[in-house]
Amino acid sequence: MTSFPESSHPTDQTTPAVVTGGIFPPLTFLTSLEPKAWGPTVHLVLAAIGSMFNALVIYIIAKKPKMRTYPNIFVLNLAVADFVFCTVATPLIWTVVLLEELGGWLQHVFFVSYVACAIVSVLCLTTLSIERYQAISDPIGHMDRSSRKRAWIINAGLWVLAIALSILGYVFILSSATFIPTLVSFLITFVIPLLVISVSYGLLFKTLRQNRGLPVGSRSDIKSRNRVTRMVTAVVVAFVVSWLPEHILNLLYISSTKADNKALPYGTWACFMLQIVNSVSNPFLYALLGERFGFYIRDIVCGKGNTKREQPMEKREDGKRNGQIESTRL
Repeated sequence: MTSFPESSHPTDQTTPAVVTGGIFPPLTFLTSLEPKAWGPTVHLVLAAIGSMFNALVIYIIAKKPKMRTYPNIFVLNLAVADFVFCTVATPLIWTVVLLEELGGWLQHVFFVSYVACAIVSVLCLTTLSIERYQAISDPIGHMDRSSRKRAWIINAGLWVLAIALSILGYVFILSSATFIPTLVSFLITFVIPLLVISVSYGLLFKTLRQNRGLPVGSRSDIKSRNRVTRMVTAVVVAFVVSWLPEHILNLLYISSTKADNKALPYGTWACFMLQIVNSVSNPFLYALLGERFGFYIRDIVCGKGNTKREQPMEKREDGKRNGQIESTRL
């Protein structure tokens, strides 16, 4: 996440200054951007859409017992992170900017919620990528290990770790907005998780090539695993595209004494918009690539007509291997 040093690039004397560092977003330069109507409006409208659709994903998984599968618990965790990002972090940043409540409790809540959601998302995607490799390379062992209790424990641990890191970063990194802390933050919160994800997918696709033509499971099992893998891949790609520009902008700015202060706030605004768009787009990826999300969304939005078409498929699935297939479905 973005950080910019105040010392190298002084802000307008009339603008409250905030020194940010490490993994924290650029409040200094958001405040230097005049809060005209279009600025917060675009962000808040997108955030409202993201809140609504992520709340729908959370409702579907919580309400429908068949949706509480092992991979869907991780999807639920991502949806909660996106919901908090859209509902808490995004409105708070503009509340802080517009009210100029810099240094107050609103800023503290914003920083922690923003960073915690970002860390939870990247950790959850990293865990899902490893889980996808295990599901392809060792489907039987993965099925034995894929208990809902284990998924809940892992996701709770991700939140505890993310909140602890965000608070520690806020306390210890905020006062040191220099290149080294920023680079370390970039490596820990983006590069290393992305490297783990890349290795997991490299091994996954290597396993798929080696097992091509081998009977590693029923046709339904294979189709379900492939569908989950495609969805996780799409969500990972969307996350990288949405968050990488801010990291690049931050590193370029903090390593240069010739950065354009006038253009930077607009670049920061655009990067933050990309992050909101990422939270908005994830529910659509679940619906398009998930096996059941589309059915339940149409059922909720359009009425009960789609349920009848879904029930026969569920009945066939329930009879296979005592419901083990359910642990892999979306």
